[in-house]
Amino acid sequence: MNSNQPTKGFIIKDPKMKRIYNQIRKYAVHGQNCLLLGPTGSGKEFIAQYYYDEFVKSHSKHGIYLKYNCVATTSEMARSEMFGHKKGSYTGAMNDRKGLFEEAKNGVLFLDEIGHLPKDVQALLLRAIDPGEATRLGENKHYNTQDVIIIGATDSSPDDLLPQLLFRLGQVVEIPGLDQRPGDIPGAVSFFVNSFLSNDRNFHEVVYQLKHKIVDLLIPLVEKRNWPGNFRDLNNFIRAALINANDPNAEKFLSNLNKYFSLIENEYKTIGKTVPINPDIKAAFDNLDITWKQEEKDKWVQILSELGSKPFMRRDIDNLFSFESRTAQDRIKKLLEANIIENFGNRNDRYKAVQSRLKVQKEIHIDEKVKEKLFKLPDTLIPSDDREEEIKDVIDFLGKTDHIFLSGEPQSGKTTLALLTGKSLLKDRDVYYHELQELGMKSFIKQMIQFLIDKGYTQLEELPFFKPFMLDIDAAAMSGYIDHYFSKKKNPIFILDNLHKLKSREDLNTLQIMLKYWNPLKFIFTGDKLSNELIFGEGIRIVEFSIADPK
Repeated sequence: MNSNQPTKGFIIKDPKMKRIYNQIRKYAVHGQNCLLLGPTGSGKEFIAQYYYDEFVKSHSKHGIYLKYNCVATTSEMARSEMFGHKKGSYTGAMNDRKGLFEEAKNGVLFLDEIGHLPKDVQALLLRAIDPGEATRLGENKHYNTQDVIIIGATDSSPDDLLPQLLFRLGQVVEIPGLDQRPGDIPGAVSFFVNSFLSNDRNFHEVVYQLKHKIVDLLIPLVEKRNWPGNFRDLNNFIRAALINANDPNAEKFLSNLNKYFSLIENEYKTIGKTVPINPDIKAAFDNLDITWKQEEKDKWVQILSELGSKPFMRRDIDNLFSFESRTAQDRIKKLLEANIIENFGNRNDRYKAVQSRLKVQKEIHIDEKVKEKLFKLPDTLIPSDDREEEIKDVIDFLGKTDHIFLSGEPQSGKTTLALLTGKSLLKDRDVYYHELQELGMKSFIKQMIQFLIDKGYTQLEELPFFKPFMLDIDAAAMSGYIDHYFSKKKNPIFILDNLHKLKSREDLNTLQIMLKYWNPLKFIFTGDKLSNELIFGEGIRIVEFSIADPK
């Protein structure tokens, strides 16, 4: 067996999956954290187990493999399970308890459905990965978590994770669904049939003698159909088909199997056949005021046109879109709000396209004047000729460093110099301005979040704002959106005025996060003095430009 093949299950034949297993083996050898991203039933847990098997082969000193399912958990429950708790830390905590991080020392912790973790627990997980420390619930003392390898898995979008958690997990490995792995279908069918029949002795004897014929019959039937639940879905259906087809006569059994298998025609629709586009659905998407890529909108129009009045489930959409942007549930929510689709079924767990287009969502207009006020450089300045040399010096410094701190006594004109410099840069760069007030970073982060939401990054609405221990985490969580938006701008520079307003450690930690992770932005700061507290660590260059006292 090749080194990049799993030690259990069927042998991988699909070229894409062979490359993925080889990649996973390399990560295991080096103890690299990673995130497995793929639709439900695509084998993420199986791959995590393969990672651990390869990890054990490569490391003489190794711990155990543990897994934790993050679905339907409260913050308190997740914290207790992952990090442990002290006796009496909450109702029902009768004894001290170690968390999974303590138990998995030198081993592998698999966090299944990691996107369901509450955001505050994700923030704690950030610190458990880097710098590598955690505390039990109800305790203040830290313990070391650096020797635990984390493998996360999700069938939803990476957008469900705090961006900094995504960065710290490091490598994202996309696991394709069954419909994208045709080379693995024969092996999967054979494995599921043989495994089930080997472990169940309640079939007629003739059935066990038909194993090869059963596999040969099922492979082409499986290949022709769409499997929204992927391998898990296929395995369950094969089991049900064999049970319902059970018969002492070989020919009748195979006939029953074929008939039962054909019932999935009504349950799983193979999308892809060419049908005319529904003009009403297209018009609804054209009027939809939302920041989806045009190709995704076009795909929705095609799919809903093909389905017509036929219902579909969320898992069907999971499979068809492969989580190109957000979760399928978020997409469905937006389409329900837009009255493009409607709920269907006894539990409202099915959907179908709305046949009447009488209620199409009205376009939402945000007052452009309100947008423009956020971070706009004041335009009422009258440049002073006697400051041209200083402006030139500041611009020269900008070409040599990451950030500049304009320091000086009150009334020395440092704010004026910053604004004049910003105005001089407008022809070559995008310039933004914010004056810090008594609220410090709380006000700035709030306005930055609103600024990005107005630009279409509506996921930020879910951030837990303004809790004292979360402000720096919010700044870290925003870094992916900051990078995505400002990297498209023209050499963006941000003037952050009155830095001496920052008094608390929380403010300084937040600024440190910004300088470290808001990579597209250069800053011009103004303040009384560049103190040691504002020199933020390795790799960040801040040059102080002192302004003479006014005479």
